[in-house]
Amino acid sequence: MLAKSTRFAPVVYAVLILQLACLSFAGGPAQLEQAETLFKKGQYEQAETIYRQMIAAYPGTDDAFAAQKQLAFLYIAWNRYPQAEAAYSQLLANFLGHKDIAQAVHDIAYRYRSVNKHEKANELDQYAVATWPDSDYAVLGQMDIAKYYVDQGDESNAETATAKLLTNYSGNALIARAIHDVAQHYRYKKKYEKANELYQFVVETWPKAEHALWAQADLIKSYLAQGDDTAAEAAVDKLLINFKDNPLIARAVWDTGQYYRDLKKYENANQLYKHVVTNWPKAEHAIWAQADLIKSYLALGDDSSAEAAVEKLIADFSWSSYIARAIHDTAWEYRKLANYAKADELDQYVIDRWPEDVQAMWAKMDMAKTDIALGNYAAADKTVDILIADFSDQPELPTAIFMLGEQYYNNAFTCENQGQTAEAKSHFQKAIAIWQRIINEVPKSSITPQAYYFAARCYETLGEYDYAANYFQMVIDNWPDYQFCDVAHFLLARCFENLANSGSIPKNEAAVMIRHTCQKLLADYPNSQIVKATKNLLEQWESVKAQ
Repeated sequence: MLAKSTRFAPVVYAVLILQLACLSFAGGPAQLEQAETLFKKGQYEQAETIYRQMIAAYPGTDDAFAAQKQLAFLYIAWNRYPQAEAAYSQLLANFLGHKDIAQAVHDIAYRYRSVNKHEKANELDQYAVATWPDSDYAVLGQMDIAKYYVDQGDESNAETATAKLLTNYSGNALIARAIHDVAQHYRYKKKYEKANELYQFVVETWPKAEHALWAQADLIKSYLAQGDDTAAEAAVDKLLINFKDNPLIARAVWDTGQYYRDLKKYENANQLYKHVVTNWPKAEHAIWAQADLIKSYLALGDDSSAEAAVEKLIADFSWSSYIARAIHDTAWEYRKLANYAKADELDQYVIDRWPEDVQAMWAKMDMAKTDIALGNYAAADKTVDILIADFSDQPELPTAIFMLGEQYYNNAFTCENQGQTAEAKSHFQKAIAIWQRIINEVPKSSITPQAYYFAARCYETLGEYDYAANYFQMVIDNWPDYQFCDVAHFLLARCFENLANSGSIPKNEAAVMIRHTCQKLLADYPNSQIVKATKNLLEQWESVKAQ
């Protein structure tokens, strides 16, 4: 393997140089886009090369500034913190006067926070606060510092940081948002009194700000979390009266209804849903208030009210672009309650009324899943035929079909756990048949490797190791970035082992294939969670060399 890698290294290097040469002619934006794509794919070395080339090729330009910032991002994601520090220092050295430098420093701090390097993030945000005190990013930096201390339970520093936010930035346009966000973190930490104090401060100090609305809505949630229903109801009244003309009020009231429903306070939720529908019938969230009213009635076991609410949904919201989705979502609620007749009625309504809508596809899929659950396999197979014929232009078609195979797959394991071996085998075979259709009849997509991989898992479970090996190999050869490609390597090696143990292939041949596959896994996926198991398997088959 080492000799092979060495032999091909010049070729790979030459290809990379050629790519970079082509990009240099395309200009900075194209290079940034290419590097970002590589970054997102985890191909850090290639992205690093492009960023460094840009910094050298376009010194002092906006493109070099962007590349330098992205280089810091990359090293943080790569866990190369000394290099990240160096990239950040170089950014400050070369671009301290750039118009977007304060944002860049705050953005780098945010990247540090995303990997739990909060002390370093605080250092950068404090630098932004001190260096560009009039910038919006100073406000956001001070806000993040305060949130950090709240999350840490450091009450003294949290109080100090919040006080500084209020003192230094009371006139900034972002201050209401900043204080609201800090209050949110107090609420998440169950420091309700402090959260309430800040929510109320936002509402009273900046009553016309967008986040005053959200502060009032979140104050309700905080009271409910405290078990203070009386204060919550008073806060609801204030939300409805004081913010009735806010353009986001329908959304806020609907969201509050959702919170009540999550707490199983269905009557309160229903009042709010009805208020949205009555007062803002043409608002986007009116349709969701009506749909969620149905869910609430169903949760209460009030089928007659739910039925009336369904009729109103269909009659009053036909104008909405979300109506097909809302009806399909309602069908799903009935389906979860095993009321398959009503669910099928609603899904069929969607299919008949909007036959080309993606929701018609999902309605068909859900009806087929019910057929599978009820043992109506022929009907489910017919639905797959219809899905492929009628929705071939839908990008989500492979996902819908995959989910039907997944239903069989899950059923197979349920049968296995119940000792129903024959039934389990049948369900694994049906899952394979569904996923074969994705492979053979549906345009290639991100679901294609998923179909190969899980079909291989079925074959492996059935003891058909030759088929499993072929399918795992397809994943490895064609989709090296697939999320389970490392596992596919390991399971391929195990297939070779099982084929050798059964006498299907000679052990010395199996040993070569097992070693090659394990070594490739370790080389290509050094951070995989199955590295230890792979090394153990490799060690077991190293001794076969001498035989």
